[in-house]
Amino acid sequence: LATNETNFKELRENKIESILIKLLKRRKEDLFLLDSGALEEAAYTIWTLSFRIESRNDFITDGAIELLKSFPCDSDGVKKGIDGALWNLDENYRKNVPRLNSNRNHVMISYSWG
Repeated sequence: LATNETNFKELRENKIESILIKLLKRRKEDLFLLDSGALEEAAYTIWTLSFRIESRNDFITDGAIELLKSFPCDSDGVKKGIDGALWNLDENYRKNVPRLNSNRNHVMISYSWG
């Protein structure tokens, strides 16, 4: 839903970031007891929306970083969603992620020209 521009505008108008974080905070204990699918979907939703600076700022203000860090990483899907969202939201998180060896030469090949 959030990747479509029209949907994104309507979600923003309805303050989806605040609603989502409030819901997750209220239902956090219940979500932890369920299978990891609900946590994975929540993390991926925050990740997707946080690519937009407006949403990113709202998530940060509403406490998404602390909430995401409290999620259990029991599955690869949950971990990937949390890592992606935190990469967008938390500057300190980006600084602490291991980097590739920068002494090696890298080449990027673009497949979109032609």
